[in-house]
Amino acid sequence: MEWNDWSIVLVKNIVNPIWLQEPVPWERGKYNYFQNGEVTIDTVERQVNGSLSRYNHPKFRHLHYELKNKITKYFKRTFISVLLLR
Repeated sequence: MEWNDWSIVLVKNIVNPIWLQEPVPWERGKYNYFQNGEVTIDTVERQVNGSLSRYNHPKFRHLHYELKNKITKYFKRTFISVLLLR
């Protein structure tokens, strides 16, 4: 395996999908949530006009870091084992 190879990795049971479900809000725009509780709102989401994006939403912040760490650990182990097999 080389880094420039295109691959798909299926990782099962990494998170309970129920944790990711939430009713879609009616608001549209870009919402930035900060750790101090501040929220900034831009009524226009510049990447996809008419859509909603929420960055660092408190409900998902912890889950995001947990998933990031699990995925990082997986790929570090995989890459190290590939290097050792060479």
